Amino acid sequence: MRRRSLLALAGTVGIGVVGSVTDALPVFSVSSFAVSTEKAAPEHRWVLTVTERYAPDERESIDGEVVDLADLDAEMSSFLRAAVSDDDGMTQRAGRDELPDGLSTTLDRYEAVTGFPDTEDLCGFELWRRDPNRAPALAFDAELVDDRIAFGNPGRIELSVRNRSDERQSLFTGRHPPFGHQWAERTDTDRFVHLWHPDSPFGHLDPLATSISAVGMHHPVEPGQTQTQAYELRAGDRSLAVGEYEVTNELDYRPADAPWSAPYSRVEWRVGFELGR
Repeated sequence: MRRRSLLALAGTVGIGVVGSVTDALPVFSVSSFAVSTEKAAPEHRWVLTVTERYAPDERESIDGEVVDLADLDAEMSSFLRAAVSDDDGMTQRAGRDELPDGLSTTLDRYEAVTGFPDTEDLCGFELWRRDPNRAPALAFDAELVDDRIAFGNPGRIELSVRNRSDERQSLFTGRHPPFGHQWAERTDTDRFVHLWHPDSPFGHLDPLATSISAVGMHHPVEPGQTQTQAYELRAGDRSLAVGEYEVTNELDYRPADAPWSAPYSRVEWRVGFELGR
């Protein structure tokens, strides 16, 4: 009897401790929720990308002529150097509305260019025509679903991407697409709050939640499809504090059937909100 009484007392104390801890957790509210987007690319009618890279010892195997960068005029050389510095095609430093004289002829004649200051590689190039006035194929949006953050009741934000085109699009993202890991940064300090979602295991965060691993991957978005991903602001997160926050990122995408060297289109997006008590 005494043992059962002690166990019952221990259980009561345990419940009391848990209750006192959860009662002590602050309750936050989310307000001033705002969404903005801006088309960032393409900005120009022409984009130059690197399609091939050859090591110096592969020069003899190149099936075509090779030209030295120093033998080209200054404007053309500058354009080619910009493309080499933007090897992933995302920042599109090698974008122009008007092409350097003779560029198309040079690219048709030579298989590769050598003599770049930042790499020993011999590089092959491709020129892409873009439409900077065309509306983005992918559209971003966000919604505040639950504005109260308390124990057992996380605040909830949904991010969505919609394919407005009649082509399948390939979105460059991280693990757990379409948006992967996201976090909200304080606008006045360097602090941040992690946005959790159901398939975000702790294994993808370090023990102090100060860094997040990222793995790049392509994710398909079908014509007319809207894909939504929910995120939570959880009570008990030690990073939660009163203040203004913003989540910023971009949609980098291109048609799913485009070659790997094709440039991306980009839509930059921002979600802003305020945490209060």
